[in-house]
Amino acid sequence: MRTREQHSARPVPAVTDLPAAHEHGWRVESSHATSAGRVLYVMCGDCGMRRVDVQESAHVPPSALSRELP
Repeated sequence: MRTREQHSARPVPAVTDLPAAHEHGWRVESSHATSAGRVLYVMCGDCGMRRVDVQESAHVPPSALSRELP
């Protein structure tokens, strides 16, 4: 069984040639329930950047599980 630290320590590929930084407007493309909470696959409606979030409960805002990826 992997611990949360081991699970989150996976390498993430480097992202190059990113568009200019802006405030992302994340919208949920899909989601599913897990033992850690609801996993949300989100995309910025302006630039198309994607990210994976987790929401541990309905009373807590989601937090990022991944880096922003084009």
